[in-house]
Amino acid sequence: MRVRVAFVDDSIVEIEIEGGYDDLDDLADALRKGGGTIACDAGGDPAPYAAALGSLIVESTEDDRVRFRADESSVRIVGGADPREELAELVEDLADGAYGTHVHVEWAPEHPLIGKGSIPAVLALPRPAGASVEP
Repeated sequence: MRVRVAFVDDSIVEIEIEGGYDDLDDLADALRKGGGTIACDAGGDPAPYAAALGSLIVESTEDDRVRFRADESSVRIVGGADPREELAELVEDLADGAYGTHVHVEWAPEHPLIGKGSIPAVLALPRPAGASVEP
């Protein structure tokens, strides 16, 4: 799994979480369990993002929405059980898709899943070099 971030004026303005089928299944499991740390590949060129981070952490709260947070070393996904379950289902749907598929998750007033103050995120199933379009 790889977690990358984009900055504007030293503030993180977007998160990308990309992983293969198994990585995304691990993320869905951590979301359902309400906790866990997933080690991420922080090496290599993070382009087009500014930096790659070393871990993805899922934390349980009593909140009715999910929020994506980040610091210089990790991304955190925090939220209550119901919104984490909804996000887990979205991640599983992505993992069931074709290589190259991605989904944007960010706050909007009418959005029932993502909470205000969340950093916009892109969840991606990248196409491995030489892979066909379908899994």
